[in-house]
Amino acid sequence: MISALAAALIGAGVSVVGGIGVGWFTVMASRAQWKRDRADTRAERSRQAAMSIAESVASMEETLVAWSAGQNDLVALRSAFNAFSRTAAVQSIALTESTLRQRVRRHVELLARVATLAETAPGSVGALVPAARRHADAVIEALDAHYNDAALPSYRPLPMNDAVGLIAWPAAPAQYDGQDGAVGATDGKGATDGKTDTN
Repeated sequence: MISALAAALIGAGVSVVGGIGVGWFTVMASRAQWKRDRADTRAERSRQAAMSIAESVASMEETLVAWSAGQNDLVALRSAFNAFSRTAAVQSIALTESTLRQRVRRHVELLARVATLAETAPGSVGALVPAARRHADAVIEALDAHYNDAALPSYRPLPMNDAVGLIAWPAAPAQYDGQDGAVGATDGKGATDGKTDTN
């Protein structure tokens, strides 16, 4: 009787331990799957945000071209900029690449300058429009790369503190202000060595 009881207790103990082990592995596997699903969801949300921002950049560029050609007024330009800046601010939150967010933010800053000059010094803003359009193309190219899971194209930072260099962008300025988020540059942490962004 004693040996039979001992054998039964041992068997029950093994079953409990085995159940705990299986349960632990199940929990860990479920947690790993949850992390993968969450990462996939974030990646897809980031891709959709990139698409939304790209559409807004393109729409803003169309308005800018029309304004520079005298086909619409300052009200239309300011309205387009406000819509673009809202989209960029909200959708950028979902972007998973900080460097891309910084490029988008720089484009907002550039267009804010264009819109302000259009209102306060319309005779001087024309020289900046081509650079704004070139930067729009560069930002859309980066957003397209992100959407397609490709490496971001090279990028020369905007010299926001250099009016001549800004108009000539992307020609290499004398120095950068270190705040454009160019990879291989500084992501806002200091001066660069003049190399283009390779990410």
